[in-house]
Parts: sequence; C-alpha cells; structure tokens
Amino acid sequence: MNDNIMNELQQALNVINDQQAGIDLVPEITELSKNNLIFKYEDLGLKVELLQIREERNSDVIAEVVVQVSKQHYPNVRNTIVNRSKLNLLSMQTKTKFVNEMNRILPPIEWKDVVENITEETLHRFRKGNEIVSVGSMPITSAPSYVAFPLVRNDGLNWLFGQGAQGKSYISTFIGMLIQSGLDHAGLTTEQGRVLYLDWEDRKETMNTRVAALRKGNNESLSNIDHIEMSGTPIDKAIPNIQKWITERDYKFIVIDSFGMAIGGDQNLQNVVTPVCDSLNNLKIPILIIDHVSKENGDTPIGSSYKFASARNIWKIDKSQNVGANIIEVGLYHTKANNSKLFAPIGIRMEFVNDMYDQTDRVVISPIDVGDNDVLADALPVTRKIERELEESPKTVDQLVQNTGSNINTVRTTLSRYSNKFERMERNTYRLNPTYYKGGSNA
Repeated sequence: MNDNIMNELQQALNVINDQQAGIDLVPEITELSKNNLIFKYEDLGLKVELLQIREERNSDVIAEVVVQVSKQHYPNVRNTIVNRSKLNLLSMQTKTKFVNEMNRILPPIEWKDVVENITEETLHRFRKGNEIVSVGSMPITSAPSYVAFPLVRNDGLNWLFGQGAQGKSYISTFIGMLIQSGLDHAGLTTEQGRVLYLDWEDRKETMNTRVAALRKGNNESLSNIDHIEMSGTPIDKAIPNIQKWITERDYKFIVIDSFGMAIGGDQNLQNVVTPVCDSLNNLKIPILIIDHVSKENGDTPIGSSYKFASARNIWKIDKSQNVGANIIEVGLYHTKANNSKLFAPIGIRMEFVNDMYDQTDRVVISPIDVGDNDVLADALPVTRKIERELEESPKTVDQLVQNTGSNINTVRTTLSRYSNKFERMERNTYRLNPTYYKGGSNA
C-alpha cells in the first residue's frame, strides 16, 4: 500500500516537473517559408507545425496546426500525430478550445504557454515584412544564371505558355531530363540537378511513356525524373509538402504542369494568383510553369496580369504541323526577361515514331531555324523579321512591309524605335547598323 502511494506521489512530481519545464522551454524554430513554421520542443518530444498560414480579409490569421510527438517520449501512442486542426491565431475562443483539447490529450504539458508562445512568434514572423536596406553601394550581382540556358533561369518563376496540343509537356519533360542528367541538347545548355515534375494534367503511366520515348529517341543516358500526380490538390495546399520535398530530396528544379489546373481557383483574380506566385517564389528554386494563352493570338499567359509581373522569364510557344503528320515544329518566343536581353526565338522539331501497334515508341528532338518554317516565321516579332530581311541586303520601307507582312506604321515605328540596330542609308532605305552588328553581311 505504501509503495502504491509513493508511486502516485512520484508520478505527480513528474507531472509538475514536466509542466515547469514546458513553461520555460524555448522551442527550436524552423521557418520553411513565410507560411510554414515548425516549433520543436526536444525535451518534451513534441513538434508543432503550422502550415498554410494566411491572413483573411477580416485580418484574422488562420493556420493548419499539426501536433506530433515522439515514440521515445510517448511509447504508448498509436499515431505520432496526435492532433490536426485549424487555428485562428487571433481568436481567444479557438485558442482556448485548442488548449483544452491538448490538455486532454497530453496533460503533462502546459499548453496555454505553448500556444501563446507559438502564436506570438508566428504573428511576428508572418507580419514583419522585409528589412530596410540601404542600396546603391552593394556589390553588383552577376548576370542571370540559368538551369537550362536560355529557357529557364535560376532565380525564380519561368513561364512556358501557348495554346493546347503544342508540345509544352514534352518539351518541359525533356528539359527536366536534360537537367537531371546534366546533358546539353538542341541548343539547350543545362546545369545538373535533381528534378521534380508536379503533374496536374497526366498520370504516372503517361509520363513514364513520355520519358521512355524521349530517352529512346535522343540519348539512352538520359535519366528518369521524379513525378507526382497532383490532380485534386490545389497548389496552395501543397506548398508545405513541396517545401519538404525540396529540403529532404535536394531538388534543384521543378516543373508545374499546368498552372490553370494547379491553382484551384479563378486565375483571372489577382487575390487568387498573387498568393500562389508569392509562395512559389519563396521556395527559392527555379520553376518552369506550363500555362495556356490568354486568347488565340495573345502574347501573355491566361488570367491575371500578376503572372506576367511575377515571372522572371516568359516564353511563348507556337506550333506548325501538317494534318496527319508525325512531325511537329515549334517556335519558342521570348516575351519577357528581368535584367537581361530578350533572346532570339528557338526552333525545335519533334518527330514522333510509332511502334507496330501505332503507339509512340520514341520522340526525336532536334533544333531548327524558326525562319525556315513559314508558319513559325509569321510569329516572329517585327524586329526580328526586319533583321532577317536586312541580313540579306538593304531594303526600302515598302519592301520591308511586303516581305514581313506588317503594316507600314508598324515597320516605320520599329525602324525608328530600334535606330541603334537599323541605319537609314538614304530616304526610305535601311540596312543593319554596322556598329551594332559589328560588321554584318551588308555593313
């Protein structure tokens, strides 16, 4: 009997000691992103993760809270995740409800102190914004670097957009395989790194066939790439997991196929698009986003203009294909670049070779000159069309209008705007400026 009383007293003392330790304990805080914080209490075997932290229009700050314990400290728990709930960090009512629930589940811990600590730290980090920096004497950063030159920059969001059935997924997959392998092909120069393909469009079986066909048609040493079927999961909900995958598996490049399917909302609304783009930028990894065109002849991705504003690099794709042909020729046209020049269009031919069952067996990728394809040449910017004409010989304005298919006002405006490129020899006759082109063919 005395032994039982002593055991009960010892257990009570242990509880008090644990409570006191919990009150004074300072957690180890890991900030995976502005919207994802982890609080670890090692001595208590406790981890509290806040995901999808966001501020509502009424200024409430909401987060998904996941409470996890270690088997070492709590050997009798069936599941190490003991609670998952939504918490309003500014609501005393919801916080009190959460504290009461956690006191029931894990009574040795003083949950009121834990919750207040987590709340204040989260609100501070979520709302602090960026620091004030004196600019003007900072070291000048180098020119932009590329994970796949010149299509994918290392510093942020890269967009590849166009109408459906243009070959965007095949090209993006091939870029991923080149990066994974550290190989160059068809004018693309890559920096080797692990690749993750987040796919809202196709299943793993489709992607497997695509990767195998690209390897067989181009280079047997091309590597596999990691692929996740994302259908049904809005990307804003997936950001915490994406951040974990990047950290745990050391990914260096991500493909999102496609933005419209991933966003899970009206992409014409800035308040839908903006948080997603901000979260993707906060991942601090080069991302290639596949998207659709705003209209049949549009020059921007569909939806909110914030896509264009948030991107570091944007390419538009156009296709040329004869009816029933197994060869697709595409032109990639550079429409936006931050802190760098716009690159000349890139031409790619994709030849689909079928097996005896008329299924795609291999896909051969090769470079082409966009100007050699009449359909793709029509999509060239007027500036480039004029350049191509003047590379042959000097021409009059009327000749440039006729040969480029542009109206006279567009041609005259282009010649005037780019006077550093185009030099007037005599009235209405132009040539390439020999100073700019360093001794071109008709200088």
